[in-house]
Amino acid sequence: MREVTKSEFKQIYFELGGGRDGWDAAHWKRAFEDDPRPGMRFMVEEPATARDTTMWIVSDYAVNEYRLFFRTEEHSDDMLVFPSTDE
Repeated sequence: MREVTKSEFKQIYFELGGGRDGWDAAHWKRAFEDDPRPGMRFMVEEPATARDTTMWIVSDYAVNEYRLFFRTEEHSDDMLVFPSTDE
């Protein structure tokens, strides 16, 4: 990931996120304008392939970073699967 300015982060958010999956102007305002957190760094990993179309944002307050990255739809689905606890 590379560090970018808030302005660059916002540009990528809107250009590559494109308002899909709830990543719209209202969410941007709520998450990044209405509740500013001084000292946060903005990190970006742009899509590695054309199939990486699902945008993710992680807010990591322990290290003061917002991380924006992209994965394929299939990989994104896999990220939300938890191991079974059934033995």
